[in-house]
Amino acid sequence: MNAMGMGEVYRLICIRSTAGDPPLEEVPRRQPGDTGPLLWEIPLWFAGFITYCLALRPILLEMPKISSPLVILSLTAIASLCYSLHFGRLDHPLPYATPPAMSVPAKQYGQLSWTETLHLVATSISLPIVLPWSVATSAYASHNKERSLKRITADCTLRYLVSHLSVAQIQAAFGTTLRTYELWSQWAKLPMTIDELGEDARLLWIGPKRLERVVLYIHGGGFCIGSAYYYMRFWRYVQLELEKQNIEVGFALLNYSLAPQASFPTPLKQAGLALDFLMAAGVKPQNLQLTGDSAGGNLILQILSQMLHPLKGVPEIRLPAPLRGVYLISPWTNLHADSKSHTENEGIDFVSQRLLADMGTCILEGVPEADRAFADAVRAPEGWYKGLDALVERVLVTAGGAELLRDDIVVVGETLKKHHANTELVVQKDGLHEDMFLDFVLGEKKLGSLTPLTVEWLAAGFTKEPSVTRNVL
Repeated sequence: MNAMGMGEVYRLICIRSTAGDPPLEEVPRRQPGDTGPLLWEIPLWFAGFITYCLALRPILLEMPKISSPLVILSLTAIASLCYSLHFGRLDHPLPYATPPAMSVPAKQYGQLSWTETLHLVATSISLPIVLPWSVATSAYASHNKERSLKRITADCTLRYLVSHLSVAQIQAAFGTTLRTYELWSQWAKLPMTIDELGEDARLLWIGPKRLERVVLYIHGGGFCIGSAYYYMRFWRYVQLELEKQNIEVGFALLNYSLAPQASFPTPLKQAGLALDFLMAAGVKPQNLQLTGDSAGGNLILQILSQMLHPLKGVPEIRLPAPLRGVYLISPWTNLHADSKSHTENEGIDFVSQRLLADMGTCILEGVPEADRAFADAVRAPEGWYKGLDALVERVLVTAGGAELLRDDIVVVGETLKKHHANTELVVQKDGLHEDMFLDFVLGEKKLGSLTPLTVEWLAAGFTKEPSVTRNVL
């Protein structure tokens, strides 16, 4: 970890977020040259920065050069200056004002102009002044009553950053899935095992590569953003929990192409390559379980759709036997972001309706009208998933009760139930989008209910049928 450059460390610990702040029209703007509040902002910012450093103490302890008092003081001074320039002299809105447009950039992945780069730096540096207030005002919210201060801090960090960053800036901050995997593997002291699939796709193995039992994980990110370190951290935890039950499983993460370089159906083709590779390597379908979150869940539904309704121009996906299981985690099933839960849970969830709508519009632009059922599952025609029970032995769909996608996930989950008797739908009370992953942002010890459920369900898939059928909670 100590060998990483500062830019690499920043990419490793940078967090995703969305909107959820006070109404924009109620937020005042500063006038050019107005630096009056700067005198009280500096000590407030300093206190916030120290609080933020303490929250990230587990990470900072791995980086003694960064966590030294002198460096912290230096960073504080630089950050205060940047904050005053960014929010004071440049006629920029205060931290809660309108963020930049979230539309997907029509350029290279993560490519920024110098002004976008400055905005990214200033937004990141301004986080500590906003974070203490955000945490304090969120701590007693009804949906947070079971969460620790550490978890609330992670959620507030996520909510702030992405609500103030464009998609291109998030891409630049996160880096690519491959680079994040390399950095996380170094941090976790795990070997890096990469299988090239062709067409710029690859499998990244979390922990040891095993082919007797395999979980193929497809990450989310709106088909625009790469996988973050805490997703990998979560699946490593699940892998170790399964090993405690003497169930050795290989976890393969699909590294697929993202916007703006790739559009539908490129990720679907790459997912087919992953399945072909695993079958050729000797993995049996009855020992293979697919899992994906958000856009990854969307892509798994595309895989199933391709098996049921082969799309012209895309190689057919044929398996010698049904898959052992499919696990959809907060799947992105409505690319129009127009259901009731999108407005009901705005400001609670860590994703925003605007972000989802912008990403959805971008993705749908590349999907012909006749093929929309592949990408927009909630609008699939009646009977679209007929025959699902012949493709997979068991299906689990999970959602958060406080997430924007909740209503659409429930609709699709109930639809899948009509075509597969062994389909389970679980809605976690007060859960956010992909809630179980958020526990691993800062290393939360008190895990939510979906994490043990995930371990139990995967274990049952590799040993025996689950004895309990779950429904919406």
